[in-house]
Amino acid sequence: MEDERKKDEEKMEQEDNTGNEKEEEFDPIPYDRFKEVNDERKELADKLKKMEEKDSKTDEYKTKLEKMQNQLKEKDINTSLTLTALQEGIREDALEDFMKLVDKSQVEVNEEGVQGVEELVKDFKDKKSFLFKNSGTDKAGSEFKGNNDYSTDNIDSIKRLMGLK
Repeated sequence: MEDERKKDEEKMEQEDNTGNEKEEEFDPIPYDRFKEVNDERKELADKLKKMEEKDSKTDEYKTKLEKMQNQLKEKDINTSLTLTALQEGIREDALEDFMKLVDKSQVEVNEEGVQGVEELVKDFKDKKSFLFKNSGTDKAGSEFKGNNDYSTDNIDSIKRLMGLK
């Protein structure tokens, strides 16, 4: 065992000697080279800082762009719903209520335009028909025309009987 310890000690001494020799061979860095490398490092750090600032501005612009696209999408949906509802005969005084009640999540906007508006308005018309004009009837009581007992001939007869004519 003593032989092994001696061998290990000799190896460690050799390693120390080789390490010391390397330190002695090391030449110091010239100041010009040090300054050059240090200036490059500062320049790269400045460039990195500028790029990070640009990235933050880019993120800010992306957020603004997304917000504006969502607003434009909402306006497209509102315009399409309004136009389709008016074409289907919604009463003008009920248009605002229609826009509040309708479920806009069923409408999609893509490259082809606004999709699903017609079906949505027709379903709404079936469920809330009181918001729409009746087809061809605009006056109250007009659905009770009946057999038309009060024609102009009958009115003239009634006037004569009452002595008004």
